[in-house]
Amino acid sequence: MRRWYPRQQPIRAMSVLNRMKAAIVVVVVGSLVSIAHADPKPTHCGADVAPFAVKLAAKPDKYEPVLALDGELKKYFAITFPTGLDFDPGNKVVLQRATKRFNDWYAAKSQAAEQLSTKYAAILGMATNEQKIEVAARLGQVTDELAHELATAEIPGNVRRGEFAVEASKAFCEALTDKAEPLFTAAAEKYRVCADTAKQQSISNDWTAWCDARLAILAPAKP
Repeated sequence: MRRWYPRQQPIRAMSVLNRMKAAIVVVVVGSLVSIAHADPKPTHCGADVAPFAVKLAAKPDKYEPVLALDGELKKYFAITFPTGLDFDPGNKVVLQRATKRFNDWYAAKSQAAEQLSTKYAAILGMATNEQKIEVAARLGQVTDELAHELATAEIPGNVRRGEFAVEASKAFCEALTDKAEPLFTAAAEKYRVCADTAKQQSISNDWTAWCDARLAILAPAKP
C-alpha cells in the first residue's frame, strides 16, 4: 500500500536542549553583566518565518471521518510552545524546571502529531479523490504546525539579556530551526499530494487553495 505521507523522523528533545543550553552558556561565560540589563528585540525566533495564523482552513471539514478528528486537531493546536522558559545554567532549580517544561511540551506535541497523522493516513485508503485532498491538507497542517511552533519559539529571557544576547539568541533559534526545517519539508510533501491530486482531478476548493498557499511559502516554484 502506498504511503501517502513521509515517515516523520523523531526529534530528540535532548539534542535540542543541549544546543539551547550551549547558546545560553555564551551569555554566562562570555559576559558577566547584570540580569537587570534591558531585553533586546526580538523576543521570538522566526522573524522571517511566514505566519501560520490560520490554524484551521476556512471551510469546515465535509468528509465525516475527517470531521470526527476536528476536536482532536483543535486540542493539538492548543499545545503551544511554553513561554517564560529560563535555562540559566547558574541556577540548577530553574534550569531543571525549564528543561522539564520543554520536555513535557515536546512529548505531548509530538505524540499528538504522530497520533493524528496515523489516523489521517488511515482515512486516505478509503477516501475519494476529493476527500483525499481534504485529508492530505490536514496531514500537512499537523506537521506544519509542529515545525512552526519550533521555528517561532519564544527566546528565553536570560538568553535575550547581556552583552552577547544577539549571538546567544541566534544560536538558540538556529538550534530549533535546524529541527523545524525537515518538518517544513515533510509538510510541503503532504501539501504536494493535496495539490497534485487536485490538479489531476481538476478540483478547486478551499482545501486546494490552502495547500497551494502553503506550498508557495514552503516550497516556492523556481523561476
